[in-house]
Parts: sequence; C-alpha cells; structure tokens
Amino acid sequence: MMKPCIKCDCKDCSKAIQKAWYQSNKKYMSEYKKTWLLEHPSRSKEFDLQVRVKRYGLSVESFQQMYISQEGLCAICGRDLGRTDIDHDHTSGVVRGLLCHTCNIGLGAFQDNPDILSRAIQYLISSSPEQQVKVTTEGAVCTTTCCLP
Repeated sequence: MMKPCIKCDCKDCSKAIQKAWYQSNKKYMSEYKKTWLLEHPSRSKEFDLQVRVKRYGLSVESFQQMYISQEGLCAICGRDLGRTDIDHDHTSGVVRGLLCHTCNIGLGAFQDNPDILSRAIQYLISSSPEQQVKVTTEGAVCTTTCCLP
C-alpha cells in the first residue's frame, strides 16, 4: 500500500489516511460506537437511519418522502412497515421502495427473479385447497372443499 503524503490535504489522501487509521483501530471504534449508542438512545435511531440511507445513495429527506408517499406501509403486503428495509435492485443499485422485513427477505429468497416468483405464485394457486382433488371413502372424486380436512 502506498503511504499517503503528510503535507498533502487532497481528498484522496485524507480518505486514505482515515481508512488506514480506522483499519488499525477497528476494535476501539467498535467499542466506542456501542458505548456512544447506549449513551445516546434518542440519537441512535437517527444515526442508524443516516448510515442506512447513505448506503443506498439516498438522503434522509428522500427516505422520509418515500415513507410518506407509501403512507408508512410496505410496498408489497401493505402492512405497517415496522422494521423498514430499503429495497433495491442488486444489479443496478436503484432503490425500488420500502418494504417490511418479511417481504424483503421473500424477494431475496426468490433472487429478485420474476420468473421464479411467478412459478411460486402458480404453485401456491395450484396447491390451494380449492384446487386439490380428494378421493372420498366411497372412491368417488370430490373437488369441493366439503371433504377436505
């Protein structure tokens, strides 16, 4: 690694110096952050939000506007957001909306792939009790829900 010059005050050198210092003081910084968050509980949510939105290239204001436009509801299931996840396209990085944790995990499990998700929907529809066929004790086939457990 190239050592940044001490006299230079350019942005690249400053970042390199900060990164090197952080790497050599990770344990100290981790403990410091934990302590700070415990001592400032009212600011910890604000700090967490700032870090999270920055990761996706958003501002706190744009996040809040998105939250308001979705009326505090998950963009998929429509329930209260609770733990709010910022959904984004993993290929382009573009933010798509705000999801509850459950829906965000669901999209991840289906690899953000519409084809897989569509097949899952078809599977659920075809395996619903209304679609299942049950053989009655007399051997006749019953397609109504009256014989289903």
